[in-house]
Amino acid sequence: MISFIAYDSSSKNHSTQGYVEDGTPETRWNLTANHNINAWRFLARINYYDEWFDNEAGATFDDEFVVDLEAAYMINENIEVTVGGRNVFDEKGCKTDSCGGLAATELGLPYSQFTPWGFNGAFYYGRVTFNFNYPQARLSASTQGDADQRISIRPNATKTPL
Repeated sequence: MISFIAYDSSSKNHSTQGYVEDGTPETRWNLTANHNINAWRFLARINYYDEWFDNEAGATFDDEFVVDLEAAYMINENIEVTVGGRNVFDEKGCKTDSCGGLAATELGLPYSQFTPWGFNGAFYYGRVTFNFNYPQARLSASTQGDADQRISIRPNATKTPL
Protein backbone atom coordinates (compact mmCIF):
# COMPACT_ATOMS: atom_id res chain seq x y z
CA MET A 1 0.00 0.00 0.00
CA ILE A 2 1.29 3.46 -0.90
CA SER A 3 0.10 6.49 1.04
CA PHE A 4 0.87 10.14 0.46
CA ILE A 5 0.45 13.23 2.62
CA ALA A 6 -1.78 15.74 0.88
CA TYR A 7 -0.33 19.17 0.22
CA ASP A 8 -1.69 22.43 -1.06
CA SER A 9 0.16 23.43 -4.20
CA SER A 10 -1.50 24.24 -7.49
CA SER A 11 1.78 23.90 -9.40
CA LYS A 12 2.29 20.20 -8.59
CA ASN A 13 0.60 17.18 -10.15
CA HIS A 14 -1.33 15.27 -7.44
CA SER A 15 -1.34 11.91 -9.22
CA THR A 16 1.04 9.04 -8.43
CA GLN A 17 2.86 9.81 -11.69
CA GLY A 18 3.17 13.42 -10.56
CA TYR A 19 4.73 12.39 -7.25
CA VAL A 20 7.37 10.36 -9.08
CA GLU A 21 8.06 13.04 -11.69
CA ASP A 22 8.16 15.91 -9.17
CA GLY A 23 10.23 13.90 -6.67
CA THR A 24 12.93 13.14 -9.24
CA PRO A 25 15.47 15.83 -10.17
CA GLU A 26 14.89 17.12 -13.69
CA THR A 27 18.64 17.22 -14.27
CA ARG A 28 21.22 14.82 -12.89
CA TRP A 29 24.77 14.51 -14.15
CA ASN A 30 28.19 13.38 -13.00
CA LEU A 31 31.72 14.07 -14.07
CA THR A 32 34.27 11.33 -13.30
CA ALA A 33 38.05 11.42 -13.59
CA ASN A 34 40.04 8.22 -13.16
CA HIS A 35 43.84 8.43 -13.29
CA ASN A 36 46.50 5.72 -13.05
CA ILE A 37 50.14 6.53 -12.36
CA ASN A 38 52.53 3.68 -11.63
CA ALA A 39 51.04 1.68 -8.75
CA TRP A 40 48.50 4.39 -7.83
CA ARG A 41 44.93 4.85 -9.04
CA PHE A 42 42.85 7.93 -8.25
CA LEU A 43 39.16 8.57 -8.84
CA ALA A 44 37.20 11.80 -8.36
CA ARG A 45 33.52 12.20 -9.17
CA ILE A 46 31.28 15.26 -8.99
CA ASN A 47 27.54 14.51 -8.96
CA TYR A 48 24.90 17.16 -9.54
CA TYR A 49 21.24 16.79 -8.56
CA ASP A 50 18.73 19.43 -9.65
CA GLU A 51 16.00 20.59 -7.26
CA TRP A 52 13.35 18.02 -6.39
CA PHE A 53 10.01 17.86 -4.59
CA ASP A 54 9.26 15.96 -1.35
CA ASN A 55 5.56 15.20 -1.12
CA GLU A 56 5.74 14.47 2.64
CA ALA A 57 7.48 17.74 3.55
CA GLY A 58 5.34 19.53 0.96
CA ALA A 59 8.11 21.59 -0.59
CA THR A 60 10.79 21.79 -3.27
CA PHE A 61 14.33 21.20 -2.02
CA ASP A 62 17.46 22.89 -3.39
CA ASP A 63 19.86 21.44 -5.95
CA GLU A 64 23.16 20.01 -4.68
CA PHE A 65 26.67 18.96 -5.70
CA VAL A 66 28.07 15.79 -4.11
CA VAL A 67 31.75 14.72 -4.38
CA ASP A 68 33.14 11.16 -4.25
CA LEU A 69 36.88 10.41 -3.95
CA GLU A 70 38.91 7.19 -4.05
CA ALA A 71 42.63 6.32 -4.00
CA ALA A 72 44.13 2.86 -4.48
CA TYR A 73 47.66 1.54 -4.26
CA MET A 74 48.77 -1.71 -5.87
CA ILE A 75 51.23 -3.13 -3.32
CA ASN A 76 52.19 -5.91 -5.70
CA GLU A 77 50.60 -7.86 -8.53
CA ASN A 78 48.18 -9.55 -6.11
CA ILE A 79 47.30 -6.98 -3.41
CA GLU A 80 45.56 -3.63 -3.79
CA VAL A 81 44.60 -1.30 -0.90
CA THR A 82 41.82 1.23 -1.48
CA VAL A 83 40.41 4.07 0.63
CA GLY A 84 37.61 6.34 -0.41
CA GLY A 85 34.48 8.20 0.40
CA ARG A 86 31.11 8.97 -1.08
CA ASN A 87 29.69 12.42 -0.41
CA VAL A 88 33.01 13.38 1.23
CA PHE A 89 31.89 16.92 2.11
CA ASP A 90 28.92 15.49 4.06
CA GLU A 91 26.16 17.21 2.06
CA LYS A 92 22.74 16.41 3.49
CA GLY A 93 20.74 19.04 1.69
CA CYS A 94 18.32 21.52 3.12
CA LYS A 95 16.69 20.70 6.48
CA THR A 96 12.96 20.04 6.40
CA ASP A 97 12.49 22.91 8.89
CA SER A 98 13.86 25.47 6.43
CA CYS A 99 12.92 23.99 3.03
CA GLY A 100 9.92 21.86 3.87
CA GLY A 101 6.42 22.83 4.83
CA LEU A 102 6.48 20.71 8.02
CA ALA A 103 8.76 20.74 11.03
CA ALA A 104 11.31 17.92 11.36
CA THR A 105 9.60 16.80 14.57
CA GLU A 106 6.40 16.11 12.61
CA LEU A 107 8.20 14.00 9.99
CA GLY A 108 10.68 12.36 12.38
CA LEU A 109 13.75 13.25 10.28
CA PRO A 110 15.78 16.48 10.11
CA TYR A 111 16.42 15.91 6.37
CA SER A 112 14.13 14.61 3.66
CA GLN A 113 14.13 10.82 3.34
CA PHE A 114 13.66 11.21 -0.42
CA THR A 115 16.87 13.11 -1.10
CA PRO A 116 18.40 11.63 -4.27
CA TRP A 117 21.90 11.29 -2.75
CA GLY A 118 20.79 9.93 0.65
CA PHE A 119 20.27 11.68 3.97
CA ASN A 120 23.01 9.93 5.96
CA GLY A 121 25.79 12.25 4.81
CA ALA A 122 29.35 11.10 4.15
CA PHE A 123 30.27 7.43 3.77
CA TYR A 124 33.93 6.38 4.06
CA TYR A 125 35.38 2.98 3.28
CA GLY A 126 38.55 0.96 3.07
CA ARG A 127 39.15 -2.13 0.95
CA VAL A 128 41.92 -4.66 0.52
CA THR A 129 41.75 -6.79 -2.62
CA PHE A 130 43.69 -10.05 -2.82
CA ASN A 131 44.22 -11.73 -6.18
CA PHE A 132 45.49 -15.28 -5.79
CA ASN A 133 46.10 -15.64 -9.53
CA TYR A 134 43.29 -18.11 -9.91
CA PRO A 135 42.04 -17.77 -13.48
CA GLN A 136 38.36 -17.21 -12.63
CA ALA A 137 38.27 -15.85 -9.07
CA ARG A 138 39.20 -12.76 -7.18
CA LEU A 139 38.84 -12.47 -3.41
CA SER A 140 37.99 -9.06 -2.05
CA ALA A 141 37.65 -8.11 1.62
CA SER A 142 36.44 -4.67 2.54
CA THR A 143 35.41 -2.67 5.57
CA GLN A 144 32.81 -0.01 4.93
CA GLY A 145 31.23 2.70 7.02
CA ASP A 146 30.24 1.26 10.39
CA ALA A 147 32.63 -1.72 10.22
CA ASP A 148 30.43 -3.76 7.90
CA GLN A 149 32.69 -6.56 6.66
CA ARG A 150 32.28 -8.37 3.36
CA ILE A 151 34.21 -11.02 1.51
CA SER A 152 33.20 -11.82 -2.02
CA ILE A 153 34.51 -13.98 -4.84
CA ARG A 154 33.85 -12.63 -8.29
CA PRO A 155 35.00 -13.41 -11.83
CA ASN A 156 38.28 -11.86 -12.85
CA ALA A 157 38.36 -11.33 -16.59
CA THR A 158 41.81 -9.71 -16.56
CA LYS A 159 43.76 -12.90 -15.87
CA THR A 160 44.46 -15.56 -18.46
CA PRO A 161 43.90 -19.25 -17.61
CA LEU A 162 46.92 -21.13 -16.35
